[in-house]
Amino acid sequence: MGSSTSKPRKGHKNPKHLAKVGSPENRAWEHDQRVRRVFGPGWIAVVAGVLLVVVLISWIALTA
Repeated sequence: MGSSTSKPRKGHKNPKHLAKVGSPENRAWEHDQRVRRVFGPGWIAVVAGVLLVVVLISWIALTA
């Protein structure tokens, strides 16, 4: 019976490895995470923008 080191390792179906620290990919990932932390998920910003446009158009239509 062999040791566990003699057996080949099983790979993952979708491996996700992090980029090296300081690489352009890592800096882009950090920027994306910072933006998400500050502004929240993207769909909330889209809904807020559409709501703002609807309110502005309604306000202009009511005051004209």
